[in-house]
Amino acid sequence: MGARRDDMPVGQRMQIALTVLSPQRPHGTVTRLAAMVGVSRQTLYAIATTAARVLRTGLVPGPHGPALATPTIQVDRNRLLRGSVVLTEVGVSQRDMESTKKSGVRHRNRARSHSRVYL
Repeated sequence: MGARRDDMPVGQRMQIALTVLSPQRPHGTVTRLAAMVGVSRQTLYAIATTAARVLRTGLVPGPHGPALATPTIQVDRNRLLRGSVVLTEVGVSQRDMESTKKSGVRHRNRARSHSRVYL
C-alpha cells in the first residue's frame, strides 16, 4: 500500500509526518505508530517523505515585495550593445540627440567606415 490513503484525514497525515520527521523520536516509534494507525511502516515513511518535499518547496524564499503590475525586461550589456549596433546600422546617430539640437551644439558628421558586428 502506498502513501495515497483517501480514508486518512489531512490532520492525521500531518501528525504522522511530524512524528516520523522528528529527530528526537525514540527507537520503535514508527513501528508502534504503524500498528496504532493500521498501516505499514513504509506507508508512514512515504507520508513523511511527501511532507518533507512539500515543506522544502513551500518554504523556499520567494521574491521580495509586491508583484509588478507590468512585466519588465532585463537589460544586460549584450542587449545594450546589440541595440547600439542596430541603431547605428539604420543610420541613427547618438550625436543627433534632441537635447544637443535644442542647446545649439552642433557636431560635424564624420565619414565612418561601417562594418557589420555580430554579437
